[in-house]
Amino acid sequence: MKKVCVTNISKDPFWKMPKSYEELLQKRFADKFDFHFVESTSGLRENLGDCHGIIGMPFSQGAVRKNTNLENVHFWTAQVPLSWQKIADKSSLRLSSSSGVNSSSVAEHGLFLTMKALRGEIGSESLRRDGFLIAQSPKNKTLGILGLGNIGEQYLKLARSLFGRVIACSRSEKNLSQLDQFYSLSQRTDFFSQCDYLVICLPLTEETIALLKDESFYNQLRENVVIINLARGELFDENQLCSFLKSHNKSCYLTDVTYPEPYPEDGVLSQLDQVFITPHIGGRREDIWNLLIERTINELENWK
Repeated sequence: MKKVCVTNISKDPFWKMPKSYEELLQKRFADKFDFHFVESTSGLRENLGDCHGIIGMPFSQGAVRKNTNLENVHFWTAQVPLSWQKIADKSSLRLSSSSGVNSSSVAEHGLFLTMKALRGEIGSESLRRDGFLIAQSPKNKTLGILGLGNIGEQYLKLARSLFGRVIACSRSEKNLSQLDQFYSLSQRTDFFSQCDYLVICLPLTEETIALLKDESFYNQLRENVVIINLARGELFDENQLCSFLKSHNKSCYLTDVTYPEPYPEDGVLSQLDQVFITPHIGGRREDIWNLLIERTINELENWK
């Protein structure tokens, strides 16, 4: 019987797999896998050193460097971590993620951030009148979505009715009726220049990690652009972003992701009135563990 380790190592109680699901996995695959549940990073290398499969939260590749049995790794995260992507094509190791499981929840959080900006709750004091907030009219705005994966598509469905015009830019074209226009990544200059609201839904890959770190990116943006990041904090260079915001006091940045995480209280972004940060809570919805375990079971069914 093959050994499968579950890296249930999050320090956040919400992201600890409930005990009832440990029992569910053991019962469901009693004749196929011998499960070992790892609760902390202490002794991780020893626990993972001889297993055939691993499911759970991300961990360092170093913990399995000498493991010659390992065949499958399934992450509970929305994508395979970037450090693991680099070895995906260089080995026979089968890697999978929980992509799409929390896309609805993250998109809903994106809508919350969008509404916070539309209602005038983020920005300089010049956006207030007589002490009251001034809401923007979204029908006069162009919404741009960068990345049309699971989260991008879900967000599009939620936000379409708000904005007068909705455009998108992505690695692969999708013929979606909700879009007014689609742009390829090679057309991103034209795309960026039209966005009043720019929502980032890109995955973090070798292809995308430097996409928004080119200084020319900021030259393409509108002076009062609202940037909403639902993807990864690593997609932005913090110094470049802060410099842009300081020189464009009507622009805003709202994000659920930062680098590092958790973001330090004395971090530069935290000092700017035009910035609103939530601590990576987009996926924290009451049904998320039901969805994660369902995906996990589907993955395990495919393991040999």
